[in-house]
Amino acid sequence: MKQQDLESIRLLVNKIPLDDFCGLTPNEVHSLLYDTFGDNSPLKIKGDISNQTFNNIPFFRLTEEFLKIIQRDRFIKLTPLGALPKKILHELYNHRRK
Repeated sequence: MKQQDLESIRLLVNKIPLDDFCGLTPNEVHSLLYDTFGDNSPLKIKGDISNQTFNNIPFFRLTEEFLKIIQRDRFIKLTPLGALPKKILHELYNHRRK
């Protein structure tokens, strides 16, 4: 086989959706990992999302509260193992929806 043939096969294989990647192709997973918001990434965020929609998504609510804590405290000192301190976790936990 020629080098060109091998390259063509590689390109085709990387465009095949895989069950291990939840139906994404190896190319799409690479884009997610190394160019998350790039043009080739399967992840797209619409620019016209309402605040109410963001408020209904727990990840965004917690992220917003976490950023408020960082803004207030200027920095957060992690534990020796690199985890968030319990004080911060308790504060974030108090912002959960009931």
